[in-house]
Amino acid sequence: MQSEDKSAIYAPVAANEIIERLKKQSKTNIEKLQQSLEGLTAKQVDTSIWQLPDYQQVIEKAIFQIEHAKKSLYVQVYSEDLSDELVAALTAAQKRLHEFVVILFSQHQHYELPFRRLYKHYFEADKVLDYGGRWLNVVADGQAAVFGRLPESLQQTGVVYTRNPSMVFLAQEYVLHDAYCLRTLQRLHEPAQKAFGTDLEGVRNIYFNEE
Repeated sequence: MQSEDKSAIYAPVAANEIIERLKKQSKTNIEKLQQSLEGLTAKQVDTSIWQLPDYQQVIEKAIFQIEHAKKSLYVQVYSEDLSDELVAALTAAQKRLHEFVVILFSQHQHYELPFRRLYKHYFEADKVLDYGGRWLNVVADGQAAVFGRLPESLQQTGVVYTRNPSMVFLAQEYVLHDAYCLRTLQRLHEPAQKAFGTDLEGVRNIYFNEE
């Protein structure tokens, strides 16, 4: 601050006043930036497929998609990859979304989550062998997907992020197909056990080689 005397005198502004001023300036700048970015429109559909090689990057991207889903969310995930933050994001999403489907895999049969809207997969051991690792699939609003294989080593993932309409459609259909099958097996559990065995392993015999 500067006085209006002939010989100007300067005095510091109080620290809390400076901080409050910086907060307001930052908020104003962020709001202006948000308005500018929202005004940008893509002239063509983004068909790119982006590799997410780092495990933490995969989880952060998945959480972002879950937290920002506005209409629908389709998820396939192993319990071994459910961090507290990921569970919290899913718990909040199932409260606000009607179109919410979670297929839960668990190598150690840990199926307990803070919500009931999920399908237990039960074929985890076989799927890990099929995939060579765990599987993750998160599809938000039918617009974006994070999906792929998480190797046991977690050093190099096979997970990608994409807004490619065809890839997103396939990723979402994969979750829906799992849900249809698991819902059928749950409702017809006893007859299914008689037909396919106690652990339903016969369901996987899809090559028409039964006698």
